[in-house]
Amino acid sequence: MVINNTEQNIIIQNNGYWNKYQGAIIPLMPPHLEMHPGERELRQLTEKSRPYFIRWTSDWDCGAETPFWFIIKDSAEDLAEYSSKVRNVIKKGISRCFARMITGEELERDGYPVYLKAFAGYNTSQKPMTPEKFRFQVENLYRVGEWQFWGLFSKEDMRMTGYSMNWIYENACEYKMIKLDPDYLKDAGGYLLIHEMNKHYLNDRRFTYVNDGARSLAHDSNVQEFLEKKFGFRKAYCRLHLYYRRPVRIAVTLLYPFRNFIYPAKTEVTRKVSILLRHEEIARGCMNRGPVIH
Repeated sequence: MVINNTEQNIIIQNNGYWNKYQGAIIPLMPPHLEMHPGERELRQLTEKSRPYFIRWTSDWDCGAETPFWFIIKDSAEDLAEYSSKVRNVIKKGISRCFARMITGEELERDGYPVYLKAFAGYNTSQKPMTPEKFRFQVENLYRVGEWQFWGLFSKEDMRMTGYSMNWIYENACEYKMIKLDPDYLKDAGGYLLIHEMNKHYLNDRRFTYVNDGARSLAHDSNVQEFLEKKFGFRKAYCRLHLYYRRPVRIAVTLLYPFRNFIYPAKTEVTRKVSILLRHEEIARGCMNRGPVIH
């Protein structure tokens, strides 16, 4: 069964949830709940949804260093464990900002200017969402698990200066989308927002972990590096698996030997091809690693 939601497709197959996003099918489940699709299921998913490829992981948090990972925090949020510099920045954020849970209606009303300001700082050829599309996205998030929204506000003018859209499923929380108004970065609100959300999910609700997503293969993620260095997040290593639609498999096989010539090219076509080839390179690297240490 396929459920259409905005630009995403939720696919229910053998009691498992998958999401079609940007031409790929990925599990719509926290990474610790592993999916182990068989050949028949993969073929059915491919025929049903015509993706470029299906992607899933195994050997969650395996203890062996692999080229694929999720960025997680599974320890309690404790200011005393941070460096004095990080503690001081969080205290600065507390003095100038406050963070709280907000409703979807508040996000629709006050979040769009934050989104536009954040988008303006991206190095991309894409165009920002219209207000209508932003509103539609908030109202049509996939109906699996639970969603919570957080807002960051300036104490000086009470304006929303950031927000986070958090997906909760099976005692884990993923920070799906965090946006900050760059005009207010000097107030250290981003530090405060992460700190307050970590406290809520890890200390108050005692979730197993919070998660900032998988290794980004489209671009380097400064956010993930920031969370590791400042907030005690870590890499939960796992193994990446891919199943291609036949024409894509042929193209990847032919182009893979030339990947180092393709990666530096900057056109939109080569960017998409590069993402495919990076997936393949990492999947091969995962298979070439030694035994998993449990």
